[in-house]
Amino acid sequence: MVRHDELMSGQILQQEKTQSDLSARDCHLMDVLWLAGNQLRSLEGLDLPNLTELNAASNELSSVVGAFDELPQLKTLNLAGNRLCSFKEVLDLARRNSLTALSFADPDFGENPICTLCNYQTYILYHLPKLQVHDQMYVDAEAHQVAQAAYAKKRLYYNMRIKTLQRQSGDCLRAANIINEARRNTLGQDLANAAGLLRRAAAFQQSRKQNGGDEADTSEYQDLDAAERKLKLCEVELADAELAFQRLQQSVRQSLDAQIRCLLLELRSGGNVRFEKVEDTSQIRDLVMSRFRPQDFSVFNFSKIKVVQVTRLHHRSLHLHFEQLMERSETPEAFEYLFYVPEPRHALEELQEVAEGGLAKLFEKQTKTPRASSQEELDDIGIELQEDLCLS
Repeated sequence: MVRHDELMSGQILQQEKTQSDLSARDCHLMDVLWLAGNQLRSLEGLDLPNLTELNAASNELSSVVGAFDELPQLKTLNLAGNRLCSFKEVLDLARRNSLTALSFADPDFGENPICTLCNYQTYILYHLPKLQVHDQMYVDAEAHQVAQAAYAKKRLYYNMRIKTLQRQSGDCLRAANIINEARRNTLGQDLANAAGLLRRAAAFQQSRKQNGGDEADTSEYQDLDAAERKLKLCEVELADAELAFQRLQQSVRQSLDAQIRCLLLELRSGGNVRFEKVEDTSQIRDLVMSRFRPQDFSVFNFSKIKVVQVTRLHHRSLHLHFEQLMERSETPEAFEYLFYVPEPRHALEELQEVAEGGLAKLFEKQTKTPRASSQEELDDIGIELQEDLCLS
């Protein structure tokens, strides 16, 4: 049995004293390795090109992404009884073409939180088509066919929703373009009329000077001033109309891109990430207003905010991970809610990152820290993540 205190870094260093020490060459020749029950938190550093069977059950692993990159011959893998709670682990394992037996649950070691996710078996069998044994149970070709068909229906459903959004966005932009063209034509005609009036007036004044006519009266100068103001106003309105249309185009495209990314995230997560529009926003609005401090946003010239829309994010994987953290926390009530406001210039990118993986990785890259409060709130663009976000 390999000693767990020497495996905490993921490296195999020595065996029981009753056995001879393993040389580097022996390790590379190893084809079976059991690491079960060693309280391991990481499997990084495994470089065993001939390993075909690995049992890492009953440890404290919360992620194994990238841990098996140096195990090209791995066929049997047991990860039961750990803390894995995301389908990201499955997507990473899908790169292992040699894998034929995989267990996240085992009668002897227990199961992972991932086993409680929606569409668990369908998701695994779809992404691992060569799998013959799943959770210690034999998987036949029919089970794979059922999983393929179920996932194909899901993909078709989301493709239809994406196409509907694209069609609606296209219709919106075409309608806006018609209105914009009509407005531009009207302003263009007014602009041409004002410019023509000024040209005629200038020609008339020039002719009068050459012929020694009388000076123009006050009303004529007033009419010319009005024409000049009309000309400038038309030019400004024309530029404003074009700018407004460009902003509308950008807004529609950003909204479409955000909605498509949300739908694709739902599909990739097997339905375990879901966005829900909140109809009654009064509670969230009152909560946000009670926590808003204008001095915190003075750098952005914000003096007040308005809650336009609230979207709740249900993220089952992060919820499971959050529950694990709360079980180990001595003061769980201190972590019940949290406010987070993204930087406006990168709001969409930050919110997408938060929706996919929680706040932990985001804060690793930033020096700023969230303000402790009573709700996970992305209020800058109206996205609200309640307890269902379950911070990682």
